[in-house]
This record gives sequence, structure tokens and C-alpha cells, in this order.
Amino acid sequence: MGTVYECSTTKIIMNTLLTVAISSVLLALVAGQCVQETNCMLANGCVCASRDPPIEGIIPQFVTVTFHDAVSSEYMDSIYYPLLANLRNPNGDPASATFYVPHEYTDYSLVNELYNLGFEIGVHSITRDYSSEYWTNADVNTLVEEFYGQKQIISRFANIPIGDIVGARVPNFQNAGNNLYLAYQQSNIEYDNTWTARSTDRFFPFSLDQVNENVPCIIGECPDTQFPGIWAAPVIDLESNGIECNNLLACIIEDDAQKISDWLYAQFMESYMGNRAPITLAASAAWFLTYENAYAGFSSFLSTISNLNTVYLVSHKQVIDYMKNPVPVSEYVPTEVGGDATCSRRSCPLRFNDEIRYMVVCTAACPASYPWLGNPNGI
Repeated sequence: MGTVYECSTTKIIMNTLLTVAISSVLLALVAGQCVQETNCMLANGCVCASRDPPIEGIIPQFVTVTFHDAVSSEYMDSIYYPLLANLRNPNGDPASATFYVPHEYTDYSLVNELYNLGFEIGVHSITRDYSSEYWTNADVNTLVEEFYGQKQIISRFANIPIGDIVGARVPNFQNAGNNLYLAYQQSNIEYDNTWTARSTDRFFPFSLDQVNENVPCIIGECPDTQFPGIWAAPVIDLESNGIECNNLLACIIEDDAQKISDWLYAQFMESYMGNRAPITLAASAAWFLTYENAYAGFSSFLSTISNLNTVYLVSHKQVIDYMKNPVPVSEYVPTEVGGDATCSRRSCPLRFNDEIRYMVVCTAACPASYPWLGNPNGI
């Protein structure tokens, strides 16, 4: 009789758990939330926000180095090229990174060169306005001018196919609500790298085909409705002296190179030994110029992790591609980034706000005026 009783009890418990699970799914569906493989199908390119890996088994640990500076010869020669050019991934491919390019003071011939070196080019707006209120209050038309306009400028003056420019980051990581994602849809922006997450919330990239209310909104206003086809690649905070920071400059690490490298490695290990959520390292020229040991420490760290056989230094586009078709690390092959774009370099003196700007471009002729909001082609 004891055995019969135990079996009956087990059956009741199992049925109760099943009922609770079904009820939870139904409640989520009624609330319009994302439920994977119920109202969000991976086969259709839909992925709910989750801290769980997309598949079981060993997956790649992705690390994406990003910059959102104006691209200049000074930074190219002293930071970008020596830092990244010699790094390799486990399959032998060159490492990649993502450059979110603002307009002012950018040398578009160097953007062309970065693209040809195999780095992803995204957009960081035309104005790069530092006011949080500007982005919070911007209407859809303004945001389209900022992001689609910058896509047009990069494509035209760096001679990069506009279809290869698919990612965006808002200045100050200032999420701008539904208007931002409506603008992305109209601008053919496929993913956003503005949405930040706490270091304890290691989310994987997710699509906005359904509402993802489980992702906290830390900076600005996050979208509260569906935006089919748009993805979010969250920037997971780093932690420094008890303070959360979404970019390396804000982390205020003032130490020798070895200690900076060790600190970065400790941050990396939080994901690598945890759920392996992709890591974004938002670097900037200001960080390297402010802290004399930052470059040496960062370079040492990147060299260390590039020797790990399950770590891939990739662009955000490559991370999104993986999330659409996740495989074990043993089967992973990075998608291609960059291309082979020609450049007829010329420097164009153009008047802007009562001063002369020298805009370096890859076009046969200079634009008639300095490209700006509402006039990305400089007509």
C-alpha cells in the first residue's frame, strides 16, 4: 500500500506542476508577453528575452568590442588598427568588432578601410547630441533623419553598401521608447545596441516580435509594444568598485596595465563561467586618452581571451546571426563581415556653422554642402 500511495502522490505532484506550467504560459499569452515556441518561433526569426542559453551544450562565448567615436587617422593609427588587426578567432578567421559611426569629424575614407578590414559599420546618429532630453523628446521623423540619414551618409561617402549598415546605438545609451523603434523600422535598422542590462541580468540578444516585459529598462524609455524584425543586443553592465557601468570610460579604472587586464578578465569570467551571454565592451578613444595604462591593459586582456578555444571576438551582426541559428561551439562558423569597397579619397572644405570643415570622402566629387539632418547627401 505504501508504494501505491507514493505513486499516487507523485502523480498528483506531476499533474499539479504541469497545471501550474500551463497556467503560467496562458497568463503570459493573455498579457501579450513573449513565450518561446508558443507565440515566438525561432524558425520565424523570433527569440524571447532570456537569461538561458539558446541551446543546451557548450556554446561560443561572444565578445564584441565597440567604438562610437568619430573615425580619425589619429585613432586609426594609435588604437583601432594595432589593437584589433592581429587578433584571430579559434577557427583562424580575423577577429571582428563593431564601429557605431557618428557624422561630425569622421574621415569616411577610414570608415571604408575599416569595412574592408572586416569590421562592422553601424550608425551612431548624425548630430551625436549629448542631451538625454533630445533623444527622449525626438519624434519619429527626427529619429529617422538621425539614423537613416547617417546610413545614407556612410553609404554614399564611405562607399559601403547601405544594406550592410544594419546596427545602431543611441548616444549616451539613451533608449527613446516606441518612437526609436518605429524609426528603426523605417530606416531598415535590424538591431539596436542601446538597451543596457545590470551585471546580474545577463540577457541574450532578443527580438521585439513580441513584448519582453521581463527586461528592466535602466536608461530612458524602452519600447512597450511589438516591433517585428527588430532585435536588441543588450549591453550588460560591468562592475567596478561597487558601481555598475555600461562603458569602459565610466568604469574609472585607474591602475597599472596588469590590474586593468585582470579586472577585465574577472568581468569576462562572469559570463564565461556562467550562462555565456554575449559581452559588449564599449570602448572609446577618451578612455585610452584619459588613462595611460588603458590601452596596454585592454590589449593584454584581448590577447588572453583570444587564446581560449570557445571565445569568439565578433561583431554584433555576427552575434545576432548566431541567435537566429544557434549551434554548439564545435559547429560554429562566423558569418562574413565587411567587404571589398573602393575609395577615391578626397578632402572637401565645406562651410558649416560659420566655419570650414574638411570632410574626407570616397566620392569622385565633393558634396555641394556639409551633409546634415534633412540633407544627408549634401546637395
